Amino acid sequence: MKISIRRCLAPIVLLGLFTLQETISAQSLPRLRLRLSPRLQQGLEAVYLADLDIPNKGTAEYLFDLDIYDVITDWDRTTLIIRLLYQDVPLVTLRSDPFYLYAPDPPPPAGMPCFSATNVDLITLETFPGSGLEIIFNTKDVNLPDPDYEHYVSGSGKLKRGSYYLQATLQNPAWNHEISAGLEIKVTNPSLIRLVTPADFSILRTEFPLFQFDSDGTEFTVYIYKRLSETDDIETVLSGHPTLEYFTDETRFNYQSTGGDPLENGSTYYWFVEALIRTSGGLEKARSPVWRFTLDTEGTSRPQENEQIRSLLIALLGQLGEKIFTQLIGYEVASVRVNGETISLAELQRILEDYLSRGFEIGDVTIQ
Repeated sequence: MKISIRRCLAPIVLLGLFTLQETISAQSLPRLRLRLSPRLQQGLEAVYLADLDIPNKGTAEYLFDLDIYDVITDWDRTTLIIRLLYQDVPLVTLRSDPFYLYAPDPPPPAGMPCFSATNVDLITLETFPGSGLEIIFNTKDVNLPDPDYEHYVSGSGKLKRGSYYLQATLQNPAWNHEISAGLEIKVTNPSLIRLVTPADFSILRTEFPLFQFDSDGTEFTVYIYKRLSETDDIETVLSGHPTLEYFTDETRFNYQSTGGDPLENGSTYYWFVEALIRTSGGLEKARSPVWRFTLDTEGTSRPQENEQIRSLLIALLGQLGEKIFTQLIGYEVASVRVNGETISLAELQRILEDYLSRGFEIGDVTIQ
């Protein structure tokens, strides 16, 4: 008798489960859409990990919007998961506690989302604005893929250069699949600026020199400052008004094309480049080293000889040697004598290299 009852009930139970599954599948489940913030859409180059505000300290920046469409019935025990993946591995995972996703009454106009929120609304304020929904992310995981990535983030605070995938997912035990939406985010983190020409301490024979530098950035400002006095140090020079402040997206240009004031023969100039970087927190600047050059359109100086003198002074005196060389720009070597005998700069360099290999101390320097 007991066996008979079980056989009778089993088809009924199975039929009920099949009918329930068929009913849920026939219903229109919610639908998700992710939208990048306008700043990201315009070509964001750097993203800070703190902009996601994972510890909820109020540091979030507006990065994306999350829209939920087609909520036509109430769904209890719904979970929202937000992931940021790097090389297909979750870098950041935020999982909400189960919440009650209700169907809005009245429903929104056709084509409009039922609920919409920015990442700041969700992660920091923990809600879809105007909904009364409470989205609490008690599970928050950050998984940096390797020590190199961890070192980069700890030093810069930024996500490493590469392609990332932002994903939002809704889960519910009554559904037979997850509901997801995703977007790709490319992070370039431009930081390299390498000056090429005019070379540092170079002597130029033209009033319209070629400027060139290498960079992984896309927007630049080139600054040129004139040294007003031979005794001015670099800080004094750069505190003045620039001879040229040139905005460009080119890494190679002729001075004549800038429309700047003519460069003056006999004058020394300092130049550097700033790259403009669009980050999630606004515009930032990366700056190159500062190089200097002297204009000599009349050919009164000998650049190769000057470079030899600079190398000798730096080898002997370090930073003091470079400072002394700066003061000597415009002067020429009349002669070099060792123990009363006139020698060339090359011979002097060989003598000094012999001394340097044995070690010695310089007590005083006299220039005549």
